[in-house]
Amino acid sequence: MTHVEKKKEELSGRPEPDASSFDEREREINNESETYIRKSTELKSVIFRLSEKEKDLSEKHRHYKDNIREAESDLALARKLRGDSGIGLQRYVLAVMFSQVIGEANRMLQYVHGGRYHLFRTDDRGSGNKRGLELKVHDNRSPEKEGRSVSLLSGGEKFLVSLALSIGMSTVAQKSGVQIEALFIDEGFGTLDNSSIQDAMDILENVRRSSGMIGIISHVQLLEDAITTKLHVLKRETGSVIVPE
Repeated sequence: MTHVEKKKEELSGRPEPDASSFDEREREINNESETYIRKSTELKSVIFRLSEKEKDLSEKHRHYKDNIREAESDLALARKLRGDSGIGLQRYVLAVMFSQVIGEANRMLQYVHGGRYHLFRTDDRGSGNKRGLELKVHDNRSPEKEGRSVSLLSGGEKFLVSLALSIGMSTVAQKSGVQIEALFIDEGFGTLDNSSIQDAMDILENVRRSSGMIGIISHVQLLEDAITTKLHVLKRETGSVIVPE
């Protein structure tokens, strides 16, 4: 006898199960399934709406942060212009122009002692409480990272820095529309050693090639030997006279 036949024999004579309870459970499951589908659809709609709102809020937040940064920058500028930091409007404008002059001067100082010196402006309070216009110099041979005051430079160093600043000022002026056809340097070379004189001459030659005529007033023999076009000023009883060479 097969297994199926055995089962039929065991079940013969037994009453058939009541399927109504299963039908009821099936209806409940179908209802729950429909409820799940409906709620799932509703939740998906809510999630999509909230996701769109989150994108919109994120974009608004980004604009808000940008506006905050811009407002803070404007506020900082307004405080500077008002003089809260000790720097008024006039000094602020001068500081901006001074920074341009310093930038041009540093370009010239690249020719001095292998680019040893670098000027920078500081907001430290200087003489007369002139904050924002103080000048310091960084020496790449010095361990002082914060730099030192230009007042501590030697006589020769001061001359080279002054020369670079003068040329920087003339460069900025010419970029602003002022025409400068000639520059004259009156003395100062006597404080320099031969190496520094050569550095100064390199600076002036670079300026001459780009800007025009450079005139030097000096008694230094090394300069007289290096400059081809010269005018000698001789003192006489009737007054000084210019004698071309």
